[in-house]
Amino acid sequence: MQSIKGVPAVNRGITSRTIYDSLGISPQLLSYWVRKNKIISPSIRRGKSGFTSLWSFYDVLDLKTILGLRRHGLSMQKVRKVIRWLRRHGHALHSANLATDGETCWINLNDQTVEIVKKTDQLILLDWKGIIRYCVELFDNGGIDR
Repeated sequence: MQSIKGVPAVNRGITSRTIYDSLGISPQLLSYWVRKNKIISPSIRRGKSGFTSLWSFYDVLDLKTILGLRRHGLSMQKVRKVIRWLRRHGHALHSANLATDGETCWINLNDQTVEIVKKTDQLILLDWKGIIRYCVELFDNGGIDR
């Protein structure tokens, strides 16, 4: 597989089964996020009719970010609010520099911190290098070429 600066080739993807197994997310939860919440979906379509879907590297970064926000206490309602805010302001979830305390979520934009959802307590920064390292390893070991 050809990589650029540690990022797998864009024509590579992983199956939903790999997502379930590696991220510890149930098929039902992932399906709910895709169909009901419409906060994420696999971006690679393959096959003559495009019915087979694969998750891209950036899709997995988004999933890991959502899981990180959820595991640190942010409600799904607030995660949806964060994603809507990012999309409305032209930012991708996988490239956003986010921090949360479980109630409030902030984004760092050009060295300015913007509060997306409110309340204060203990600040938790997501381990971006760890998230990216995990995703690169996942694609190196389980990626599927289209």
